[in-house]
Amino acid sequence: MGFGLGLAGSACTLPNPDHCLHRSADANAWCAETQPDRPYCSPCVAEHHGCVATSPTPAECNEYSAEPLESDSGSDSGSET
Repeated sequence: MGFGLGLAGSACTLPNPDHCLHRSADANAWCAETQPDRPYCSPCVAEHHGCVATSPTPAECNEYSAEPLESDSGSDSGSET
C-alpha cells in the first residue's frame, strides 16, 4: 500500500481543466471577462485559474510565449492572375 501511494505522489500531474489555457482559445480574454482584476493568463500560475494581474513575460515564465495572434495576411494571401 505504501508503494502505491509513493507512485501516486511521484506520478505526473494531470492538467487543470479549469486553467485559463484550457477555457478558451483567447485565454487573456477569458481571464479579463471572468476576473477583471486579473486580465492575463499565465501558464506558470495555478491560483485563480491561471489569471494574473500583469502580463507574464518569458523571463518570469519560460512556458510563456507571446506569439502574435494575427499572421501576415497581406503577403501571399491570394493568387495573382
